[in-house]
Amino acid sequence: MDSIFSKLQSVTENYYSGLSDRSIVPKKTVEEIKNYLKNRDLMGGENIESTLEDLLPWLHEGNIHVPHPGYFGLFNPATSFSAVVGDYLTALFNPQMAAYSHAQFSNEVEHSLIQFYIEKMKWPNSAAGHFTSGGSESNFTAVLCALAHHFPEYLTEGLAGIKEKPRFYISALAHNSFDKIAKNAGLGTSSIYKIPLNDDFSLNISALKEQINIDKKNGYHPFLLVGTVGSTPIGSIDPLYELSDIAKTEKLWLHVDAAWAGGAIISPVIAEKLQGIELADSVTADAHKWLSVPMGAGMFFCKYPQTVYQTFQTEALYMPSQNTNDPYQNSLLWSRRFIGLKVYMAFRVKGAVNLAADIEKQLSLASYMAEGLVQRGWKLPVQSALGVVVFTHDKIEKLSPDELAAFHKRIIDQGNTWFSILKLKENLYLRACVTSIHTEKQHVEQLFINLDDALYQLPK
Repeated sequence: MDSIFSKLQSVTENYYSGLSDRSIVPKKTVEEIKNYLKNRDLMGGENIESTLEDLLPWLHEGNIHVPHPGYFGLFNPATSFSAVVGDYLTALFNPQMAAYSHAQFSNEVEHSLIQFYIEKMKWPNSAAGHFTSGGSESNFTAVLCALAHHFPEYLTEGLAGIKEKPRFYISALAHNSFDKIAKNAGLGTSSIYKIPLNDDFSLNISALKEQINIDKKNGYHPFLLVGTVGSTPIGSIDPLYELSDIAKTEKLWLHVDAAWAGGAIISPVIAEKLQGIELADSVTADAHKWLSVPMGAGMFFCKYPQTVYQTFQTEALYMPSQNTNDPYQNSLLWSRRFIGLKVYMAFRVKGAVNLAADIEKQLSLASYMAEGLVQRGWKLPVQSALGVVVFTHDKIEKLSPDELAAFHKRIIDQGNTWFSILKLKENLYLRACVTSIHTEKQHVEQLFINLDDALYQLPK
């Protein structure tokens, strides 16, 4: 066992120290990966040292390295070593979180973190929450709780027991998990109304009010309004105070999907942008987006613990306890791992003050990127509140979709920067987001160099 731990220490140290020199994009082709897996024996077994040696090159060269300081893509941050240790300890001790009596310490650790965030959101102490696999599960939980709140008969009769057709409202930039949720909850995607955007990509409040009136006249029963705090495409923030006013007037459940920004409320800069979150009935937040912890580490918060319990309560006589505080009685999952330990380790080792400083550094680097692009002749069609930079160029706007894809591929194939293409209101843009605690100004400047070189190679 000593040899394998020595090897893992070496792997860990080399990975962290060598990130900048590593190619972000995979060197192995899909065909090579499939052939490798086809030729590996799963029946006979082999020693762990040789298995590790065999796997490592494929882990190094078979995936995109999202922790790389030049990765400016989707919000998949680099992990801190303390959080990795937390995940290792979770796997080692493997506590069963479903029953409180089986994992008292682990459940209390997660409870302390949930209460920490409840205080940051300025919610009442009576509010509750739990860890989830990520934002999609948290949002699903919110929809189920809102259904149970508005239609108690849903819990026994299902949708067949609801006389009017349920309707809920999300922004046109809301996360696409709500489409999947509507299908899986039995609502169907026709139950969703996606609120159109203004010319500046903000949510159109007038259109929302008008649609609610139309829906009520047409026999719909509006029950849920979702505000997004940090849309995935552009990091936009919906007007929470206005949404709260509408929710109160129309008696709607207000859910705030803060998967992106919620975990970062420990930063005073982010907290100021989240004003109005205290008015929500439920909130989604992802610790794995800003806190540099391994995926997934979602959190769901609700002001009404009794509603959550009624939504998920069941009787299982084989379980070691039947308490109202058992996690399986208050969440979508049953058996699950100790998600909160990696988050707890990140806070204990680094501290909230230093984690907040990391967040604000990433925001500062995004501003540096935006300013540098403008100085080099690029245009910013969107102003983001959360460190996303959406950009285009006169030369880019003349390219066809295939030509833009080729332009993008030429840059990312170099292996030292990665960003994405974004479609917004039928227009194609480039999108970059600072997600790594390892990113410094020189990595942003490398992006400038790559973009300038690729522009120079375009036809005059």
